[in-house]
Amino acid sequence: MFEMNETLRRDVLAEIERQFGGKEHNKYINRIECPSCSKKEAFTSVESPWVIKCGRANNCGEHHHVKELFPHLFETWTERYQPKTEPERVQNPTAVADGYLRDGRGFELAQIKGWYTQEWYQNHDINEGSTTVRFAMPNGFWERVLDKPERFGKLKARAVGNYKGLVWQASITSDKELAEADQIFITEGIFDAIAWIHAGKVAVSNISSGNFPSELLERIKKACPANKKLPIIVWAQDGDKAGRDATLKHVERADRLGFTSAAAQPRTPKHDWNDLHQLGRMADKDIEEYLHQGDLLLAKSPADKALLMYHKRERRQFWFTFGHRLYWWELNMDAYDREVGREGDSTPEDRERALANAGVVQCIATAIPRPLYFQANQVTDESWYYFRIETADGIHKSPFTPKQLTSAGEFKNRLLAIKNAWYTGSGKQLDQVMQDMMHNLKTVETTDFIGYSKEHKAWIFNEVAIRDGKAKAVNS
Repeated sequence: MFEMNETLRRDVLAEIERQFGGKEHNKYINRIECPSCSKKEAFTSVESPWVIKCGRANNCGEHHHVKELFPHLFETWTERYQPKTEPERVQNPTAVADGYLRDGRGFELAQIKGWYTQEWYQNHDINEGSTTVRFAMPNGFWERVLDKPERFGKLKARAVGNYKGLVWQASITSDKELAEADQIFITEGIFDAIAWIHAGKVAVSNISSGNFPSELLERIKKACPANKKLPIIVWAQDGDKAGRDATLKHVERADRLGFTSAAAQPRTPKHDWNDLHQLGRMADKDIEEYLHQGDLLLAKSPADKALLMYHKRERRQFWFTFGHRLYWWELNMDAYDREVGREGDSTPEDRERALANAGVVQCIATAIPRPLYFQANQVTDESWYYFRIETADGIHKSPFTPKQLTSAGEFKNRLLAIKNAWYTGSGKQLDQVMQDMMHNLKTVETTDFIGYSKEHKAWIFNEVAIRDGKAKAVNS
């Protein structure tokens, strides 16, 4: 990680001490209370406290960027980085944008010099404005509002001009260079593309998941040398449902244009590529995992996906999702040994065929249940597990009691409260699925009143809570 702006560093260290404690020792702050597991085993650097890491590698191991922990420190960029005198502003016209891209996005300024400008957005309805960082597009521009964008409603960024079929690409990258690349990573966001560029990849941004960059791909076909294969298009869209659905559609269209496609996906939709870059999780071993997740997304059938998962982990039985269903895969060792034994000295191809024939795939649910949080009431001694249930008809949210999660019959009955959500697996399979899903599950504590809670040091109301002078609205 690069050095942090000194005033920002002091503010971050003060917030860490105030909210999570910790003791300084040998250029590190140790014994920080982990924001995920609440154990005092997290740590960070004194000189560059960008990321708080939990030392409980097996039981937690979470990484938290300070930007997500203390967002109020990262919302007034002009105030923090604007030069104080006019000569300084003339000498450094992108000082605020530089500070945002370096300290807010984790980019090396020398690598992206000349790719952006610093501009101003004015909202005439409320007569307020903000500094922006702007990237040129073929028919316009894309820009990010830097200072307290919540003032302008949902506007955090905007694209001006028609970009259908087009992409943002770094000013140093020509169509010829793209055509000569082995792979081209296509991300939704410009900052995500820059994160991949920092990781040593050729990357462009299609600005939104629904935009298929047809014009770019046609230009690449024309620029590609006759004796070279077309570059592989790696669809590195976001990990949410919109990004996954768009990836599947884009792969089909790219195939029709003659391109070979692959995909990259983060392990969870919680983080985008720029987040992972800032967390230091864009190394080669990380990218290998993201490409594996992309392969799982593009698998043509449950059996294909199961084999990909087996080759990665080599577990003889496991659960997985495909489409809107939950599956169980198990390797029948007797059948596998018979398949391999028939061939005498088996080759890798023989073993692969044996795996395909001896692997048993079973659909155990026509819905995908994912736990959101555990809720407990200390006064009444009642507790519930809240789930997000994904079906072919849509998304549903439902509470389950502990008893309903420990019996296959009870779970089946509760799940059927949602139309066509059947569970047909065994109790053993249910136990394994729940144990895996419950890892690091968050706990929500309830109160039986509205007003000040001494235990939580917060004012709690129906739609908002206030702590340390900061208001937090109810999240999704």
